Amino acid sequence: MAKGVERKYFAPSKGYEFLFCHPSPGSLVVSAVNERERHGQQAPGPIAKEAKRLDLFGRKVYSSGGLQLRIANQQAILNSHNFNSWAAVRKFKDSLPQGSQQEFTALVDEG
Repeated sequence: MAKGVERKYFAPSKGYEFLFCHPSPGSLVVSAVNERERHGQQAPGPIAKEAKRLDLFGRKVYSSGGLQLRIANQQAILNSHNFNSWAAVRKFKDSLPQGSQQEFTALVDEG
């Protein structure tokens, strides 16, 4: 046995005496183990392919939902930035010549 494995599973004997002695023959632990041995160990059930496909479908739905949420969030941020930009441009209306102010106002309103 490798020394690293021996060190990893080392248990001190003081205070842990139950680890170093066998259970009594009529105990509940022994009868449960004997009962299990009689019936044999059950093999794990086969993995259903439908459940695997459903799990893959669920992951795809979850990831596409997350993508749609990120897209909607990005669109909201861009719309907010667009609104703030046009509000800032509106401040320059008074500094334009009188003839261009009406055209500029129409352009800002359309934006």
